[in-house]
Amino acid sequence: MELFYKNYRTNVAYDEEEKYYYGKLEGIADFVNFGTENLDKIVEEFHSAVDDYLEYCAEIGKVPKLAVKPKYNLEINSDLYNSIKIAAKNSGENVENFIEKILADYLSKTA
Repeated sequence: MELFYKNYRTNVAYDEEEKYYYGKLEGIADFVNFGTENLDKIVEEFHSAVDDYLEYCAEIGKVPKLAVKPKYNLEINSDLYNSIKIAAKNSGENVENFIEKILADYLSKTA
């Protein structure tokens, strides 16, 4: 069973011998796991694990890594979009990666 919450995901597994449902936050370098004997509580346990991870990161001043890339729809005029599309193609990037690199570069210069 795959679950998503606050841009984090997990795949819930079941240990037949222990009669225990468990999972871990996927796609992050940190090891954050959770579990329960009651399947009805697995979503609650997953949400709690995510919330605890985010709270811990805030306490120690760490920027938590998102496991699922957030999507953002941006409406821009067609002339600007066409210019971006051409520039992305010329750099060998797709439009999304090209825009992501431009924004990251801009933010690194203003930080």
